[in-house]
Amino acid sequence: AAEHLKEMLVGSLLWVRWNEIAVLSAIALIVGAVHLLFRRHFTTLSDNHDGADNLALHWRWWDFLFYATFGLVITQAVAVAGVIVVFSFLIMPATIAAMFAQGWSGRLYIAWAVGTLASVLGLGFSYHFDFSSGPSVVCWLGVVLIVAAIVRRLGAKKR
Repeated sequence: AAEHLKEMLVGSLLWVRWNEIAVLSAIALIVGAVHLLFRRHFTTLSDNHDGADNLALHWRWWDFLFYATFGLVITQAVAVAGVIVVFSFLIMPATIAAMFAQGWSGRLYIAWAVGTLASVLGLGFSYHFDFSSGPSVVCWLGVVLIVAAIVRRLGAKKR
């Protein structure tokens, strides 16, 4: 039971089967297309949820669509990568991006860069030191978050 709990929390990134990757990729591609197609509605709600009624948006429908598609991807991703890894990727890159950028596109690029950097560092660390890959990536996300907070703090003091 302990092994199953560990796998659910941190996943087994190195032992994912190709059919799991194919299913998750297909779901992510479809959901990504839906979010790209309706991005204006989603960003309008995110930027001004209280004023959505004034914009003639049926905000409850768009909220439902967003969270339903979000839940679908999260459910599949957790089955592959584990709870801790998935939620670390949801929170830490977005937090770092919010520290350094105001607009949606800037935050998106920063979050992608942070996620890629932490993945490469974590997987490299895992390989060289024979450490579990999921926890290694999560630790590197934490390191990058701490470094970003220090950089942000030092940048704010200079102004």
